[in-house]
Amino acid sequence: MKEIEIREIELSDAAAAADLSQQLGYPSTHEEMSARIGLLQHSMVDEAWVAEHEGKIVGWIQVSRMLRLESGEWAEITGLVVDAEARGARLGRRLVGKAQAWAKAHKLPRLVVRANVVREGTHEFYLHIGFAVKKNQMVFELKGDAIL
Repeated sequence: MKEIEIREIELSDAAAAADLSQQLGYPSTHEEMSARIGLLQHSMVDEAWVAEHEGKIVGWIQVSRMLRLESGEWAEITGLVVDAEARGARLGRRLVGKAQAWAKAHKLPRLVVRANVVREGTHEFYLHIGFAVKKNQMVFELKGDAIL
């Protein structure tokens, strides 16, 4: 793959970002993605970039500044997807590099990423580029009326 530009995400990227998210099993409408991008653009703790190749969005990454009373601050990759047809071209590594540079610029001491236990290829990717497994955990969720 030649000439891949990595740039900040824009509202006009919403349809492509939604389509890429679908590849990972996270469906959303273009309108929902547009609303999320709009919120993200006003966030003081989040950043997102897209990878564009020949006018087509072929990946995106989001990184967030996290703060917990028990463990302090860190940067966390909260989303990363590369188009299935573009995988293997080191694009994911370049996007992670943007997140690393962002974390460094914000003087955050570590970069964390979480990956679903069933995504073995994702685990291999992160291990290959230098991440180490810190812990395994379960995620619990309340939805709808249960939180109101």
